[in-house]
Amino acid sequence: MRTRIAVGLAVAILLLSSGVVRAEPPSTTITLKELDCPSCAKKLATKLLQVPGVAQVKTDLDARAAVIRPQPNRQVSPRALWDTAEKAGFEPVKLEAPGGTF
Repeated sequence: MRTRIAVGLAVAILLLSSGVVRAEPPSTTITLKELDCPSCAKKLATKLLQVPGVAQVKTDLDARAAVIRPQPNRQVSPRALWDTAEKAGFEPVKLEAPGGTF
């Protein structure tokens, strides 16, 4: 009995650590014409977090980009991300999503 429990725990740990059970959802990256200051990056991230399905936003000033991670088992509309960036006063130049590059 103890052997079965130990084997079951070992398999569960192996599956969790290998990512088979919980894969990271694919991210979307928006590249902007300008993203110069930390307060601008924070403003953009705050707006993008309001898009349905968005779990996390990380901005990169050097790359002039925002990386968006969706909530588990959710898809985020590339169009909604693009429009949100524009409405926040930024000019997207490229969006790389799981469904393609725009």
